[in-house]
Amino acid sequence: MEDTKLSQQPSVKVSLIGRLRRSGFISNKSPLKNIVVGTVGLIIVGVLSIHGYNLFFQKGIVPSFNGTPVVLPETTMTLVAESVDVLGVNYDSSFLLSSKEPLTTEQVISNLTIKPDVGYTTHQVSESEVRIKPTENFESNSIINISLREEEVLGDHTGAPLEWAFQTKESFKVLSTLPRNGVTNVPVDSGIEFVFNTDKYNDILPHVSISPSVELVWEQHKNTAVLYTPDLLEFATVYTVTLSGDLGIEGESQTLGQDVTFVFETESKQQENNYYNFDFAKQFTEIPTGEQPVFEVYAYGRDNNPEEFTITLYQYPTTESFITEMNARRSIPLWASATTDSYTSNTSQLREVGTFVVPYVKGEYTGFLTLPIAPDRGQYLVIAESQGVQEEILLQIGNVSSFISTSDTTTLVWVQDLTTGNPAVDYSVEHIGSGQVTTTDNQGVAYFDTPESLITNEYAEYFIIKGNGEVLVVPGNGGFGPENYYQYSNWYYGGFGDDTYYTYLYADRRMYLPTDTIRVWGIIKHRDDPSYKPTVKVQITRGSSYLSEQSVIATNNVELSSFGGFTEEIPVSKLTSGLYDVELVVDDIVLKREYVQIERYEKPSYSIDVKPQSKAIFAGDAILFEGSINLFEGTPVRDINLKYNGDIDGTVTSDENGLFSFPYTAEKSSSNGIYEYDTLYVGPGDSELGEYQGSGRVQVFNSSVDFDSTITYPSDDLAQIAVTAYEVSLDGINSGKTNEYRNGVRSNQEVSITITEVEYVKREVGEYYDFINKIMQKKYEYDRVTHPKGTIVKTTDTSGTLDYDMEMIPDRSYEIEISVKDPQGGDYEIKTYARYGGSYRTTHLRNGKYSLVYDENKSGYSINNVVDVSIYNGDARLPDTEKAQFMFMEYHRGLKKYTIQSSSSYSMVFESTYVPNVFMRGVYFDGRTFFATSMHNFEFNQKDRELDISVTSNKNMYQPKESVDLTITTTKNGSPVPAEVNVSVVDEAMFALYYDLPVTPLSDIYRNISSGEIQVYSSHQYPKDLS
Repeated sequence: MEDTKLSQQPSVKVSLIGRLRRSGFISNKSPLKNIVVGTVGLIIVGVLSIHGYNLFFQKGIVPSFNGTPVVLPETTMTLVAESVDVLGVNYDSSFLLSSKEPLTTEQVISNLTIKPDVGYTTHQVSESEVRIKPTENFESNSIINISLREEEVLGDHTGAPLEWAFQTKESFKVLSTLPRNGVTNVPVDSGIEFVFNTDKYNDILPHVSISPSVELVWEQHKNTAVLYTPDLLEFATVYTVTLSGDLGIEGESQTLGQDVTFVFETESKQQENNYYNFDFAKQFTEIPTGEQPVFEVYAYGRDNNPEEFTITLYQYPTTESFITEMNARRSIPLWASATTDSYTSNTSQLREVGTFVVPYVKGEYTGFLTLPIAPDRGQYLVIAESQGVQEEILLQIGNVSSFISTSDTTTLVWVQDLTTGNPAVDYSVEHIGSGQVTTTDNQGVAYFDTPESLITNEYAEYFIIKGNGEVLVVPGNGGFGPENYYQYSNWYYGGFGDDTYYTYLYADRRMYLPTDTIRVWGIIKHRDDPSYKPTVKVQITRGSSYLSEQSVIATNNVELSSFGGFTEEIPVSKLTSGLYDVELVVDDIVLKREYVQIERYEKPSYSIDVKPQSKAIFAGDAILFEGSINLFEGTPVRDINLKYNGDIDGTVTSDENGLFSFPYTAEKSSSNGIYEYDTLYVGPGDSELGEYQGSGRVQVFNSSVDFDSTITYPSDDLAQIAVTAYEVSLDGINSGKTNEYRNGVRSNQEVSITITEVEYVKREVGEYYDFINKIMQKKYEYDRVTHPKGTIVKTTDTSGTLDYDMEMIPDRSYEIEISVKDPQGGDYEIKTYARYGGSYRTTHLRNGKYSLVYDENKSGYSINNVVDVSIYNGDARLPDTEKAQFMFMEYHRGLKKYTIQSSSSYSMVFESTYVPNVFMRGVYFDGRTFFATSMHNFEFNQKDRELDISVTSNKNMYQPKESVDLTITTTKNGSPVPAEVNVSVVDEAMFALYYDLPVTPLSDIYRNISSGEIQVYSSHQYPKDLS
């Protein structure tokens, strides 16, 4: 793989000398145009423009692992590492080379290679022994590869060089634990395991502690130490296990050096089959003064409609005592779900307000409990009991409402005074834990850097809002309620891995032999500081990337070009077959991963080329598919039985020139488009020749008449259908001049319009209680009923168009099928839709009834494009307000900007800093609470960064070892552009072995990145059935 930077003139000549097998060739049949990566015969070229021989063995199969000498058949030499212990070869070890025949230092120096490259000295130990001493230390846990050209040393041996591999020692360490750190639902009869990188460790028991304390005994199973308790662990309990760093190795002074600690949670006790349970919909609820609190409840099990609940109401005497309760809850790790579920508050210091028997009222989806009193301002604990089951919820009574959005960078708290409906100005917002305090501005907003503990997201976090005699505590992450009730997890709106860098990683092939060279091209560029050069390495790994038993096979340090690009060559030797990962590691974080397959394979000796007689045809037309079978250097293969399959099946035999053909008649496409592609595959009929296939495809058009249709709405009850018909000509496609098939408008074309009216008929299915109006309401389901309205046939005018006005009635929608027939009998139809009052709107990922509406036909935005959005309630835009009750928030690796206004419509400029994508959310304050729409992701138009590549060669065909001269030119919109070019040479026969994945740097480099949001939370929410 060569890496070439284009300098002032964006054109470069590349010479490739003598790297092809005798059966290989390079051709320039397929020039690259309008793509960032393309293929010319065996040449793969990658371009980036952003403005911004080591032999490796898998651990455990190294022939000279831990210093044991390699013994190769029919060889007269051995090589032994002289400084070795149970963990491997020491970093400063010398090596003793022994021969059955006389051996001199001069012979060794002239024919020895050490990788990684280090200097070395030699010393004549005896007539047949030479000591080799590296002049610098090797890295820990790395592979040392030493090779010797034996035929040059002894003069009477022919064949491959002798090769040895040694693994340097690594520090005594724990490779993995069982259970893993942070895991939940661990069986109470589970053991505890430590897996070490050696089996020579000392007695482990004196070095282990566990909390809560239990009796432990231990057993050794090779490099795994197993601990268990004679009794069971407790249910729903968080255990912390620590292994002291002073644990050592038998007969060695080395120890672990530092403690190893992990935490796990045991399973909950299993419920009986005939059990009953209930949960509050969330763990926090807030109510204005003067209202009776309503709690939403999920009841399930043997009785999902209990008659009544007993509620005991406790009041916290002070805000400080309420904060003490919050601190007790935040001591539980967020992942410890069983402990959280079983948590009970301490009521000994609380004032009991009263106990109430409350009826359970079944709602449409859940049930509701209403306290018969309106408590005073303050903080409360509510404990509900039903059929022996208890659950609790925290209640706050007060007249200050808030919306909070926490992100990886900044946090926003919007506070409103419910007594005035105005922003709560000069209120303090304090993060409990760090003590960080911010004051709200004249819009009621506190905007500040997110505390570090919220970003690490290990424990529950909260904020306390104070002002004008009001106090409100709100959660800052997901520690106070069922997952996703009010929390929108960062992973949901995010990408993969660290978003700090633009990244790309590409291996020149997907399949390699056990002894081969993996060539890698990649890109790493800091998004905010393009001049920053991080520490970068490429490593080969095997094993699960999510479990600790993953092993690193090889590591290469990387030097970046000024563009942030790099190329690496990683020779591998004697690896076992299987899948391996090539990983891009930046500052010790894996940012990118591509898999490769190691396998013993045989390259095919021939290629099969197939193509249709015409590139495009109409349904019903008959053509020939023609093909050839040749050796890769061009010699035809005659009299080979071939089979073809796809839309048709059959057999054919190649002639004396390796040529073959078979007929094909196209059928009408079942797809909705005017055309589709039909593909046929051709392979050898004799399985002994392998399973290598060739394929060809033809573009099949359903009709020689195409059309466009639009629907507009002059009024709520009128839909205007417009159709424009076009002639379809295939001459341009078949000549290779264009992909365009429309050849002007078509007049006097009959168009059929079939209309079906759709209504949804309401059917009563039961009742539910409406808490707002305090009455029973009917519950309904809706049945879809269709009413055919007939078919209208109209003819296009001289401009190829026609119009039809369709009247509509309220609460109805319409299915409209538009179809045409061509003179040859071919037909084409589409189905579209209309409805009374206007077109359908797709409101993605609605949060309740509020949604963010935008232009869904826009697929990508250029820099400085305007993004228009509005907040809708159902299908209607929310009316503008006198007070500023709407907020629009822009996220890009954190909250970047917010705007509060009185209009429900907003325009955002897609700034350069928002490449490759920006998220937006709308928030509406209705006078009591805040409604947050779901986020929408607006993506950068990647085509704006696409370059055109032109590649030409000085010849069409080359002899082995002949120089290949390529001229590569890069342009953008016809103008030369300097860029970095990657040229990869791959034997063409490889692509007959496997499907090569598309090379798409742009989509990888400009992949979506995370919003950076941690969560949003709105206080004073209505129960779901009421909002």
